[in-house]
Amino acid sequence: MGRRGGYGWVVILPVVAAAFYAAMSVLTRKLGQTSRASALALHMQFAFISVSALVYLVAGDGRFVTPDSNPSVQFLLRAWVWPASADLLPILGLGVLSAIVGYLMTQAYRLSHASVVAPFEYVLLIFSLFWGWTIFGEWPATTVLLGAAIVIASGVYIFLREGRVNVAPQV
Repeated sequence: MGRRGGYGWVVILPVVAAAFYAAMSVLTRKLGQTSRASALALHMQFAFISVSALVYLVAGDGRFVTPDSNPSVQFLLRAWVWPASADLLPILGLGVLSAIVGYLMTQAYRLSHASVVAPFEYVLLIFSLFWGWTIFGEWPATTVLLGAAIVIASGVYIFLREGRVNVAPQV
């Protein structure tokens, strides 16, 4: 899979993830015109479970990881293990929180355009930085901060542009 530290195909994973997330946001907005948020959120959770099960069946035993694999590949495709019993309650809690957030995000995208809702999601970047530093003592590399700044600036630009475009001219 390439030499250790080499990037290879791994560098496109964030782009693929962003494209799928954008597609989900747009589809939620479109389907939300005729469906309830609870139904859409439930389907989203079933989709997550189905994709996870498929990934487990294809790569859950760690067969695609070699000692010289990229660290991202080692993290993503390592062998899956059953969590310790002490971890089950926190995992269940995270699942419930995920379902609640899924419902609320679905409702937000149903009621407003993605270009309006998405910039509010950038607060998650700030929380990610805070919790990563607080819990794990990690701080992202300069390139990660630069990428986050570009994403946030793009979202704010789109939010402001959409606000101007959607304002009717005074006659």
